[in-house]
Amino acid sequence: MNRVRILFLLLLLQLVVAVALKSRGDSLAAFVSGQPFFVGSHDQVKRITVADGEGRSLLLVRNSSSWVLPELNDFPASSRHIGELFEKLRVHRPYPIASTIAAASRLHVADNTFDRRFTFHRGEGDAVLYLGAAPTFRRVYARLGGEQEIYEIPFDLFEYPTIPDEWYDTELLKIHERSIRQVKTPSVTLLRREQGSGGYALEELPLGRQIIFTAASDFFRLIAELSFVGIVESPTDPVQDAYLVEVTLDDDTVRTYRFAPLETGNYSLEASGFDHVFEVLPTTVEALQSYTVATLTEPAEQAPSEATDSAQVQEATE
Repeated sequence: MNRVRILFLLLLLQLVVAVALKSRGDSLAAFVSGQPFFVGSHDQVKRITVADGEGRSLLLVRNSSSWVLPELNDFPASSRHIGELFEKLRVHRPYPIASTIAAASRLHVADNTFDRRFTFHRGEGDAVLYLGAAPTFRRVYARLGGEQEIYEIPFDLFEYPTIPDEWYDTELLKIHERSIRQVKTPSVTLLRREQGSGGYALEELPLGRQIIFTAASDFFRLIAELSFVGIVESPTDPVQDAYLVEVTLDDDTVRTYRFAPLETGNYSLEASGFDHVFEVLPTTVEALQSYTVATLTEPAEQAPSEATDSAQVQEATE
């Protein structure tokens, strides 16, 4: 009798295990076949809303040619940064680590409890993604809206906050260095010589001085790679101590940069061709101001014949 009972219990246990495995296999079948975690092209997405668990949110809108930040009067957002977001979400789905409501709340991927929520607004409907910080570096827990399965995927939450600073198009002010023909500041005017001749020229080169090529090249590179740290919402009033820089390009376009001190210690930057006023660090202005005739030139080397003549004159004088 005991033997029969034991065999019956073993058979019952096998049936329970088989049902459990089949149920788990059925639930995972849709997710282990190499299916991308996020399906669709970013070209289909017209708006993105980024929200955090503290009630803050950020809206990104895609117009005909680029992404913008409506809350900053349509300031350009970084299309590269947004493109990287979509690439990271094209990772293939791993096995789910959980699928219960309690787990979603505990891992911060529930409808009302999350560290980050992305809503991708598409023509055929919205796609929602909930993310919660994982203990592993640069990894998160993730759940798609309308689904129960929770995954762990590679992602860095700090790269996609709800403040606009990390979404700016930081390449906005940059220009190609070789396209700069002339830079004029209150203290110096530096020109690039004609194509093929190489080198630089000063509008007024002091007698006995020559241009330091590396310094001139660094000056042009600084202008070409201007960066900013934020946006000034209220344009600054004209001030007498504003620092003006005028840049002439090869196509005769003239860009004017006006730097003015802010109460925060930073500087505002009004650049021709842009409706917004940028905020730059004081180190940027200090670097521009450091280029003068004195720092861009050095004593000219004497030619051998000139050195000989100078020595003969000295000997004759003695």
